[in-house]
Amino acid sequence: MISGSSQLGNLRTRLNVIAGSLSTVCIAIVMLGPITFSALQYYYDVQNPSWVFWGALSSSCLIVFVLRRSTIRRTLTDNLMILFLLVIAASILFNVAVRSSSSAYLIGFFMVLPYIAGRLVNENELDLFILSTGLVATTGVVVSIIGLIDTDVNDIVSDRIRTLFARIDMHGVVLSGGDVIPHLSLAAGWIAIISFYQIIEGRFRRWKMTQELFFSTLLFISVFLLVSVGLRGTYVATLLTFIFLSGIAKSSLQRRAVGILFVLVVSLISFSSLSDERRDHYSGMHKTVAGLLLEHNGSHQGFEGFFSNPTQLNDSCRVVSDSLATRLLLFEKTKPLIEDYKAGVGVGLWGIYTGCSGHFGTPHNIILHALAELGIVGAILLMSIILSSFYRLILIYLKGSHQNLKSHILSAGFMVFILIISQFSAGHIYNHQFYALLGLFSGLDLRNTSDGSHL
Repeated sequence: MISGSSQLGNLRTRLNVIAGSLSTVCIAIVMLGPITFSALQYYYDVQNPSWVFWGALSSSCLIVFVLRRSTIRRTLTDNLMILFLLVIAASILFNVAVRSSSSAYLIGFFMVLPYIAGRLVNENELDLFILSTGLVATTGVVVSIIGLIDTDVNDIVSDRIRTLFARIDMHGVVLSGGDVIPHLSLAAGWIAIISFYQIIEGRFRRWKMTQELFFSTLLFISVFLLVSVGLRGTYVATLLTFIFLSGIAKSSLQRRAVGILFVLVVSLISFSSLSDERRDHYSGMHKTVAGLLLEHNGSHQGFEGFFSNPTQLNDSCRVVSDSLATRLLLFEKTKPLIEDYKAGVGVGLWGIYTGCSGHFGTPHNIILHALAELGIVGAILLMSIILSSFYRLILIYLKGSHQNLKSHILSAGFMVFILIISQFSAGHIYNHQFYALLGLFSGLDLRNTSDGSHL
């Protein structure tokens, strides 16, 4: 006969398993769920899916926290995150203009909730986290492509394919699809990172050839998609993440070299399929930098000269047909705020001080955004949070005997990917994937080594 204590222990174990599954699903949705909601809203006119998303996330986090509250230990990153939130709270409390800004009230959605979702994932659930985020990313890509092709089920396949390429606009620069395209590019990058690491690590035992063919196909499709949609920043961030993973992977040098060579071949094939206009879109990166930093027609074409030319500006915050130059313009507009307001202008007020709004309502750089709005103290805390998370990963990597080491390395690749993207996109508030990963790495169990020893 089973004792009451044994039954209670079994119940707690089952609840912990349920909590683990729920927490990994939560963070997977935080990572890449918006692509699916964005596609549903854009193509199928689903109203307010974001509120459903954040409501479900809030409820799930609350349930998991109740089930796991006794096992959660506060870490250094947690303490730094609390201090960071206190700085933001002070900015809201002592600044009337901030209290009237809608950005101040999005902190819970874009910062706190994603951090909690990542924090609740258990150390031993990293593999499930990687699997679930991969599945969510794939689902988002499929939903988006179906939407891009057409919603009319009566079209024949050839018409759908033609519609797909017309929507993606392979022969131009500007893409249709609203916010779906950035989400689609992000999900493709996520799938590419998972596939690349699976290939170079060779984590296959049974059905080796089948699995290698599967991940090679996924890598080919995702890289081709990244190049085709034309979001240069995400493509470059993905390549840099490949290099990072190749540098720290425990596999043979030959296998890592083959993985990089495969990516280069796929990239060349992808670029060769582009039109001249699309290639110009990519080549415009070095042209912009050269135009900004070098002398042109006998006069120095620096920031001021380039951005003061009316023919270059679409409005006060955007350079005509050049997203890289636009970001450099946003960076330039941030410099006076950093120099003049050491304590920051206040949460959500960057756009008010610079006259920029909408998509260009932030400097598109998480560090510059924190410096401008939260001042030196806020930026230092943000950098400390990032460094503390990487410090935990470095300790695990150097120990080398952690039972989930390969999953940690892949998860670190995700963090590098998001961190690179955050240097030219979003800001210190609007970056839920970034905060979810910070929460995930904050909760890594440094003691969980394969030999049972402590780090």
